[in-house]
Amino acid sequence: MSLAKYDFSTFRKGGRKGGWLGVMDDWIANLTIDSKETGVGPLVPYRSQRLFLQELSKGMDEGIRSFTVLKARQLGISTIMLPIDLLWLNAYAGTQGAIVVDEEGNREQFRKILDRTMMSLPRGLFAGVKRHNREALELKNGSVIRYLVAGTRKKGALGVGGGYSFVHATECSRYGDAEAWASFVAAFAEENPNRLFTFESTARGFNLFKWMWEDAISEPDQRAIFIGWWAKESYRLARNSKLYAHNFDGTYTDEEIEKIALVKEQYGVEITDEQVAWYRHKTRQLNSEGGYIAQEHPWDAREAFMASGKLFFPTKQLTLAMHRVARSASSPGIPWKGYRYHTGKNFDETKIEQIMEPRFKRLITLRIWEDPDPVGVYAIGVDPAEGTSVEDNTWKDLFCISVWRCYADRLVQVAEYADFDIAPHQCAWILAHLAGAYKNVRVCLEIAGGGTAVIRALTQLKESIMAMDEKERATNPDIANLFDSWAWYLYRRVDSLGGNMMLHFKTDNEKKRQILMRMKDAFMIEQLVVNSMNLLEQMQEVVSKDGWVGAEGRGKDDHVLGAAFAHHCWDAMVRKDLVASGRTYAFEQQAALERAKTEHRETTMISYVIRDFFKQADERRANSTNGTVDDPATLYG
Repeated sequence: MSLAKYDFSTFRKGGRKGGWLGVMDDWIANLTIDSKETGVGPLVPYRSQRLFLQELSKGMDEGIRSFTVLKARQLGISTIMLPIDLLWLNAYAGTQGAIVVDEEGNREQFRKILDRTMMSLPRGLFAGVKRHNREALELKNGSVIRYLVAGTRKKGALGVGGGYSFVHATECSRYGDAEAWASFVAAFAEENPNRLFTFESTARGFNLFKWMWEDAISEPDQRAIFIGWWAKESYRLARNSKLYAHNFDGTYTDEEIEKIALVKEQYGVEITDEQVAWYRHKTRQLNSEGGYIAQEHPWDAREAFMASGKLFFPTKQLTLAMHRVARSASSPGIPWKGYRYHTGKNFDETKIEQIMEPRFKRLITLRIWEDPDPVGVYAIGVDPAEGTSVEDNTWKDLFCISVWRCYADRLVQVAEYADFDIAPHQCAWILAHLAGAYKNVRVCLEIAGGGTAVIRALTQLKESIMAMDEKERATNPDIANLFDSWAWYLYRRVDSLGGNMMLHFKTDNEKKRQILMRMKDAFMIEQLVVNSMNLLEQMQEVVSKDGWVGAEGRGKDDHVLGAAFAHHCWDAMVRKDLVASGRTYAFEQQAALERAKTEHRETTMISYVIRDFFKQADERRANSTNGTVDDPATLYG
């Protein structure tokens, strides 16, 4: 047996039968390992480790070379990855790599495991060790892997000067210096065909690893892998055990039923009663130790990033809502439609297109769950970005427009727009389009930040529409009546019994806390029906600390504030009339069924784009002698 057995060059051409999984299986079959569960012996992967290897090799066969692995606790992912580290060093002579750990103790532990693993390799299958100390492992074939400690505090550089083609980073959620990590990653090889980067960690709330995970989901050249607690076969209680009898009475809670169904749908795994009994036991154990079950043993990837005790919105309701939305998104009976606005610097350049193909999903800026209903009543909350232009929005704050259907007894999300790559005047057109489409709308807009610029642009747009002649108004009734069917939210102090009212909403810390508290109450009693996963994920990031409420650090709460403004608008101005007229959700649903028997209505966002307006504007400019007659571009200078 020799290293020449593995012709790794064929993988770049897809030439080996069995792919990378076959190579990994062959390699691991030669190894022994020091396991805390079984002691020293053959390396026989757990089911969780096997699942990880399958997902890793599948991505590698597809040409992916960067993997972010979100895992539950103690699944053995680090342990099974270390032999792959050795495989890579042996296979590709001259590899410059690094193993990154969170603290000194883990560096020494990993070094000892690699020492023991190398000793178990048969002669001829291993390139041989040139040196091995606490700083690095260097093989005789020129491959080097350095042991680096990221640390759990902000402390400076990490691996400065390195240009790595191989990196295995573990427990990334504990890394304390995001800037040092960004500098470290910037030095990674991008073209080396033999590169491999693997970052694995438990979640531990909102931190550097959350952003790594989100990047892996959104970037086509990366792969995100989730391994839940249910993947390890030992995480169960035998039916004949006392612990099983103590923890399982033959019935499941509603929350467990939701989670079991979600795991089946997303990961194809059947959860057994023995596993549920173990999970209940572990939950009690962690609660008594001050731990958090959702972080350490998540059912799915979204649950893993639940914050700890500071979480503002309740964990249980967030988890159930996320599971409902995730299941609804995959159900053909409850579709949502995705659109993309093309916004230029001129009003007449704005267009909208529906995004149908999954590969273009990342381009979607507008999601529609329910098209406009002529008899519906709506509330819109608008949270403009802090920056006042595309150029100075350096933190990528979102312009968020949140649209909700109002009932006497609940508020249901029907649409949501969010984008950071626009200017306030473009946000103004999109807001006018959505409010004009849904009609019978009350709009609550945050006037701090870029809100004032949005209002100014809307005023200019309204003035241009009012200046249209009778022929234009008759030809373009939708654009002519754009502002006729919606109104602004009017602010009055909570402790005021009368007096003047003001347009719009301007938040300070106390007002923000108040409207978020009201939104939280509505969410907890299922009065607020959230359909946006983006909104729910941001709700996870909202924390309460010393009277302050919001997203910490690089966290965002744009979606949350948009929803909070809409809810406040409904609560303060819209709900009272709906209650008086008995327009509950059940009443409106029954009325809709009755109307459907005699009416045929097909209303979509595309029908509200009013394409003829832009077409006629182009024709007018083309026919004009000076090229400036009725040119909407003059609205924005």
